Amino acid sequence: MSPAVTMTGAITALVTEKRATGYKYDAEERVLARFAAFCRAEFPGLEAPSRAAVEAWITSARERGVMPATLQTLAAPVRELARWLGRRGVPAYVLPAGTLPRPARYVPHIYTDQELAGLFAQTDRCHYDSQVPFRHLVMPVLFRTIYACGLRASEARLLRSATSTSLPGS
Repeated sequence: MSPAVTMTGAITALVTEKRATGYKYDAEERVLARFAAFCRAEFPGLEAPSRAAVEAWITSARERGVMPATLQTLAAPVRELARWLGRRGVPAYVLPAGTLPRPARYVPHIYTDQELAGLFAQTDRCHYDSQVPFRHLVMPVLFRTIYACGLRASEARLLRSATSTSLPGS
């Protein structure tokens, strides 16, 4: 890499490019920042991912007990950074596909009619609380929306009203 471009600069440029093409790239940016900090501590002066640095990064994650799916999440942005550098003529180690163990396939739980009835009965029992004055109205609707739309809890939490008005106190 030229002296004018550092790993931090390359990460900034990659993130900027990803965002310009429509990706949020927030979590990946955090992973790359952690990788850069790891490289500064363990491999001072390294300006592009090397095989030793990438393998040490993965080994460090495994020693912390990181699960296979999270390991993939930690490796993917580093792999993308190496590819990005490679397209610019900078030699960087790209972790080969298939190197990491595949995460276990997620098996969803299919609720029975009785389980669903029990869940909705509980949310319908949500009572009024002056500190959260609309909870007894929102919770039954929220849980039914999660169920009917197949949302994750985090996706439901991020839902916003389509109207421009908001509830008092929010």
